[in-house]
Amino acid sequence: MIEDSPDDETLLIRALSQAGFVIEHLRVETAEDMRAALQSQTWDVVISDYRLPRFDAIGALNQLKLSKLDLPFIIVSGNIGEDAAVAAMRGGAHDYVMKSNLRRLPETLRREVKEAQLRRERRSLEEQVRQAQKMEAVGQLASGIAHDFNNLLTVILSFSQFVYDDLPVDHKGREDLREVVDCAARAAGLTRQLLTFSRRSVFDPQLIDLNTVLATTEKMLKRLLGKGIDYTTLPCADTAWAFVDRGLVEQVVVNLVVNARDAMPDGGKLTVETQVVSRDGKPFVMIAVTDTGVGMTPEVQQRIFEPFFTTKGEGYGTGLGLATVMGIVKECGGDIEVTSAPGRGTTFKVYLPRAPEATEARPAPQPSTLERGHETVLVVEDQAPVRAAVHRVLASTGYRVLEASRGRDALTLVEAVRTPVHLVLTDLQLPEMSGPDMVKKLRALSPEMKVLYMSGFAGGALSRQGIVEPGMSFLQKPFTPDVLMHKVRAALDGGGRS
Repeated sequence: MIEDSPDDETLLIRALSQAGFVIEHLRVETAEDMRAALQSQTWDVVISDYRLPRFDAIGALNQLKLSKLDLPFIIVSGNIGEDAAVAAMRGGAHDYVMKSNLRRLPETLRREVKEAQLRRERRSLEEQVRQAQKMEAVGQLASGIAHDFNNLLTVILSFSQFVYDDLPVDHKGREDLREVVDCAARAAGLTRQLLTFSRRSVFDPQLIDLNTVLATTEKMLKRLLGKGIDYTTLPCADTAWAFVDRGLVEQVVVNLVVNARDAMPDGGKLTVETQVVSRDGKPFVMIAVTDTGVGMTPEVQQRIFEPFFTTKGEGYGTGLGLATVMGIVKECGGDIEVTSAPGRGTTFKVYLPRAPEATEARPAPQPSTLERGHETVLVVEDQAPVRAAVHRVLASTGYRVLEASRGRDALTLVEAVRTPVHLVLTDLQLPEMSGPDMVKKLRALSPEMKVLYMSGFAGGALSRQGIVEPGMSFLQKPFTPDVLMHKVRAALDGGGRS
């Protein structure tokens, strides 16, 4: 209430109380007091006299605009001319009431407070629509680049492995190649992060020990942290088995660690630990990431999981990291908690369902480099480097390999060869004819042929779109030679369905 008269203050409060309002108010007389009042708590409405000895309604309107608060502003005056009232309304006032007619005030307040609430709800819905449009745009972008990008990574991973295997065990180049493979894997993770965020990724859960995840990522994490940060891991003594997607869990840890690093520009201490805990009577494995950085205000904590929200400077953050973390954790059936305060650091606690005791003795299946074959495999892939990598892997382990770059050539080749083709390994997206359309025609020639699809797009999204039948064997690009061999052998032995 911007009013210099205590008597008029009493009259206004009495009029509103008699109309059924429960009033909590503060009377101010200057611009300085108004600024302080607007910052002190949440208000529903501003009532202002038109003219005060040291202040006026127009000045109060300007202060309200500077605060960026959408509050109804009602002028209650004993002497305001029509021209002045019109000017005030044009300046942003929502209504005016004469002090000689305070019976209008309660209804005016009810109307303006309701309209302000509707405006806020409309803005909130509009913001949600904008965020949804941003997410859809990111998803389309990620899906569009994923196929070509993952083809390149498949070639990098495959040929790096070929060179690595050919080098003597003590050759210094092997360590360099391991760095290349690690970087390619992280590049694949970036694509996967976008696909996960946009819900176009494929979820591949396995039984893994989260303590092992921390151990295997420690070297990479230390490189990311650089100097000045004391990094400590505290694995729990109990088994930390969880049935989750290993790549996604690693992504969660990396994102949280990078955020912690950025919160400690002058160095500090970073601790990553695991614990087995109980929540609502159910066992969970907790991964806690604690830093001694700048911390966060409650206002920032409320928004950290919003897509595109970031406190980092321009060029230093996309605002996708924590939004992606939240999406992954929820996808895994888990939860996440945050504890922070300015100047006191931050702790993120990720809770993932612990795998049942009965499954602890069954480790996740690992691809085997020893799986060999003798069957004939038709490889249909329009990218020559990918086709060459696949041919080399299969031929080196005993398979007879036929190649085609498009569906029409594959049909001609199958008609020409005299030996049966046991498996067709084909990209889903081919020139002139799609992989599934080609397979239909090939099966007319060879009904017993098994099928293994591969693509740089996410398998889950392709199934939902009806591009590939649910349950068909699928090889996600980028892949390593070991994964390729495992998938080919499984498709041949399992009937072409996973």
